[in-house]
Amino acid sequence: MPRLAVLIVMAVLLLAGCHKDRQPLPVGPVTATGSLRTAPLSLERRGTHILTIDGEETYFVESKHLNLRSFEGRAVAIHGRLEANIDPDALPVLVVERIDAAPADDHVVNVAPLHMKLSVPRDWLQGTGTASGTRFAMADGTVVLVVIKEHGALPSKGDTLVIAGRKAARILGDRGREDIVIAMPNGILRLSLTPPLSGAYQTDWHAAFTHLLSTIAFTATPSSASGSMIPASGSGATGTPCGGPAGILCPAGSYCQVTDRAANIGVCTKKR
Repeated sequence: MPRLAVLIVMAVLLLAGCHKDRQPLPVGPVTATGSLRTAPLSLERRGTHILTIDGEETYFVESKHLNLRSFEGRAVAIHGRLEANIDPDALPVLVVERIDAAPADDHVVNVAPLHMKLSVPRDWLQGTGTASGTRFAMADGTVVLVVIKEHGALPSKGDTLVIAGRKAARILGDRGREDIVIAMPNGILRLSLTPPLSGAYQTDWHAAFTHLLSTIAFTATPSSASGSMIPASGSGATGTPCGGPAGILCPAGSYCQVTDRAANIGVCTKKR
């Protein structure tokens, strides 16, 4: 047998072996229960969100009529249909028809010394704050979130974010630890999340923290904030960056107009 033919046969067998474990998708309506979080923006596959079931990423999720952002970090039951993704090696896409979600049991906390507000789970207790920061703990005293103002600049590593209109970076650590660094007029604001190691807490912490970040609002904007804020531009509702490694979403009524296909980064643009 010619050498070229042998190579072709081997390639076909290899591809067949790669996909031999792939099960056919169920036909008709399905219901999947898990935790929802954002997915990185990609032009190579479908899905704006990821559904995690028992700690495992199971489906990409998308919807044409529901704002999935409002369900991030919550336990959900998604009713819809499964479809193959553009990339055959990517997780299948669960197209949403209806979502049942547990009510968000959050409350708004005002961190006055830092001029910011955010929503945290009701069972997180805020400690005694100082002019430079505060901390939140579970009912058993386990500290899960520390917010502190520091001197310095944004780190060069990590995923790029935009939080409450400010430039930020997300740095993932060991055992689920996350650091969010936000550019401030006179330094940076660091939010450090440390998930408890106890098995009593089975929350999808990454998704819950992502939801928490979306609730941050700054109650004062000093005149010296130049350079830390993302200015509005173009015809978009906000003109803020979107997509990127963190999969930053746009507000309702806007879409992410991709401007850099290599980095999957775009600008929020108002729908016409």
